Amino acid sequence: MKQIISFLENNVLSKPLFTDELLYKLDDGKLQGVYSDQITFSNLKYNSYGFNFDMFVLANEKIYELNEIGEKVNIRKDFSGVALFRYELAKRHSSNEITGTMRFISGTLNNPPAEAIVNCVYDIKFENNSLSWFEKQGLYRDQPSKDDKYTATSFDAENRIYIENNKVHFKYTGKVYDVDTQTFEKSESNAEYPHFLSKER
Repeated sequence: MKQIISFLENNVLSKPLFTDELLYKLDDGKLQGVYSDQITFSNLKYNSYGFNFDMFVLANEKIYELNEIGEKVNIRKDFSGVALFRYELAKRHSSNEITGTMRFISGTLNNPPAEAIVNCVYDIKFENNSLSWFEKQGLYRDQPSKDDKYTATSFDAENRIYIENNKVHFKYTGKVYDVDTQTFEKSESNAEYPHFLSKER
């Protein structure tokens, strides 16, 4: 745990990371998302058994409806704004592993999709100056679909913070599932998301 704290303090905290504009598709290609952001990790606190830190995201994200030939015709949802997330982690005596949660704290969006959503954080590893972990979302969140409707979805993700060419990189690789809101069973979604890579400039 001391190595992780030292890595964050000396290499990551307070450095702005930028995600260049990328595209993704929803609802069988009927919707297209356009996304870019600026991310900063900060507010690290720790004690003998755990630590927590914040992730501040300044996002520019719009979801467009597409016509039959793939042209943008209307903004379905604008998720642009700022959001604050918190990681809270502790070492478990039973397994000698570090586990915890990531949750939405506050933001400027009206009815943000991450409101009241908690991700379980596990399989945290620090190797070769690289910090990686997995996240598994609890329950489900709302994902816009066409005709002013929403789909219940859940995200699992692999995350990694590493140093390349003396610059901090943060890579998010997510997998999205559709969720049955009665049984909570998951099935693979037809949404297409790329890797999200944020880099120090």
